[in-house]
Amino acid sequence: MKTISLRIDDEVDAALAALRAEQGRNETEVVADVLRRYVETERLKRMLQDPALARLYEELAAEDKALAEEGMSEHQRTLQDLRGERNARFAGVQSRLAAPRTCDSFHTYLNSIDLTRNGLAAGQAG
Repeated sequence: MKTISLRIDDEVDAALAALRAEQGRNETEVVADVLRRYVETERLKRMLQDPALARLYEELAAEDKALAEEGMSEHQRTLQDLRGERNARFAGVQSRLAAPRTCDSFHTYLNSIDLTRNGLAAGQAG
């Protein structure tokens, strides 16, 4: 393992101290982590600029697009199926609610429920 010394300005030092306190880590751990991430980011940038990778992407782009569109079509069919099921259930509820009820028939209905709860047959008020 190598040791290096760094010169940092007061603003960066204050930010580093706040970060250390927030994360509960020492200065060496935080700085080593920052340097490691920097190196990884730079490697990734170089890899992404590789002409061979760009050619590979061009070769696979059409296939990726076709797979994505296929997946979207399947997702759309699933949503349509779910909407159809929901609409069918809603239509059933609507048809039950659409039957006209007069005030008298509604009161008769409520009375039959009341009588049934009391153990009496509908229509046997006593």
